[in-house]
Amino acid sequence: MTSRVGPVVEIVASEDDDGLRVHVGKDITVHNSVHVCSAVYMAWTDRRRPQRITLDLSGARRIDSSGVGALMEIRERTNRLGARLVLCGLEESPRRLLERTGLIRLFEVGEAAGNAATLPA
Repeated sequence: MTSRVGPVVEIVASEDDDGLRVHVGKDITVHNSVHVCSAVYMAWTDRRRPQRITLDLSGARRIDSSGVGALMEIRERTNRLGARLVLCGLEESPRRLLERTGLIRLFEVGEAAGNAATLPA
């Protein structure tokens, strides 16, 4: 089942054998970070909180500090309820931001959609 969530940013959520996959099709910035966080959380709860959420960020070429805050909020909410959050498809700029801040260690990260692997801390 695939559904589009929200008018502000392109978010497509679908279920597969691994759990929930959410694709964010645009940058995550101060203009939409609250919506992205809410939409991902809503997609997860609407699907009975699967144990794994893959957040495909291949459409987000830019993530500002508000976007990082949204990722941290998604991580906190899902971890608190026992789910794994996996980031995949990180573009160069968002990856560099997460690496420079050291926050990348807090996430399970894969290179491309469907190819998630944990990076060493």
